[in-house]
Amino acid sequence: MPIDAQPIDLIHVRKTITFDGGAGKGQSGSPIPLFTLTGRVVLERGTAYLTSGASAGGGTLEIGPTADTTAIMRAIAVNGATGFAYYVVATSGAGWRENWSDLIASKGGGSTFENTNSMQNLVISQSIRGVVATADITGGTLVVDLWYRPITDDGSLIAA
Repeated sequence: MPIDAQPIDLIHVRKTITFDGGAGKGQSGSPIPLFTLTGRVVLERGTAYLTSGASAGGGTLEIGPTADTTAIMRAIAVNGATGFAYYVVATSGAGWRENWSDLIASKGGGSTFENTNSMQNLVISQSIRGVVATADITGGTLVVDLWYRPITDDGSLIAA
């Protein structure tokens, strides 16, 4: 007997962080809670958008689940950056694995930019956070949007 499986629409979540250099808001080594997870989900799309130039003095930001904070976005220098980075589902690649500084330089600095790397669906079983390293991020605003599908009955992400 065939199983009648209904498709599950993508679910969108958004988190906005205004960096001020404090704990959980840009302090080097202090985790930034982004999304709280229940169950398990498969992450399919996402964007990170710096709405204003971040002030970091060489600070970097990475995003991922608690146990692997580079699984979604490796450490990227954010000083003075504005614009987009994004990833999409594909058959190969590694997601947000591009350096924003290189992208900004190649796009004329400060303009909208994009990451053309792509990734397989990423199964998430832990909450997602950002980690700042090298130096505090003391200014600027980051908007992170994720699109996912639950893979367990209780699978969901909510902004932390």
